[in-house]
Amino acid sequence: MPGLLKIGMTLQTPEKRAKGLFSTGVAEPFVIEFAKKVINPKEKEKELHIMLKTDRHNKSREYFKTSTEKALK
Repeated sequence: MPGLLKIGMTLQTPEKRAKGLFSTGVAEPFVIEFAKKVINPKEKEKELHIMLKTDRHNKSREYFKTSTEKALK
């Protein structure tokens, strides 16, 4: 989905999660831009979502209209 990043956590491998997200409702498979193991993943995810709240595409989804570079900062 050009122009959108899905930013979230998973307890699976990122590859397995991306494959599971690719369904009939998504036109293209997900491309993993970045993955990292962290301590307290749910807390980190929440922090990232708060930091990028103005870029959120839909308040009930984990998609953000932002660049990979900005998300990594």
